[in-house]
Amino acid sequence: MNIKIGDIVTRKSYGGDIYFKVDNIVGDQGREYAVLRGIVYRLCADAPLNDLERKHQTDADRHRKENLKKQRQLLIRVASHMSNPCIPAAVLVSPSAAANHLRPSATQSKTKAIICNLSVQGK
Repeated sequence: MNIKIGDIVTRKSYGGDIYFKVDNIVGDQGREYAVLRGIVYRLCADAPLNDLERKHQTDADRHRKENLKKQRQLLIRVASHMSNPCIPAAVLVSPSAAANHLRPSATQSKTKAIICNLSVQGK
């Protein structure tokens, strides 16, 4: 497969997690590398041409929409945290960590921990 400047690609070695646009193609010691710029994320990277998989614009558009949906959900969780400050920020990122973060510490009352625990379960 011929990769050209301007193509939309993903890196096979990273499981195609981020979509890039090929900015440039450079040679180094007999190997060709692509200089990549993230489409959704502000990111620059390089990768050997044989590690790249070309994607269609429709795939990139779908990927962008999925990322926007995830970002909106995260913002909603952050906003709910602002209205209920007893939920630790770590719980916003990993709800499964709620049990660890809601155990009362030496300075935290058991009542507050129970209230916070009920708030997390209700969301």
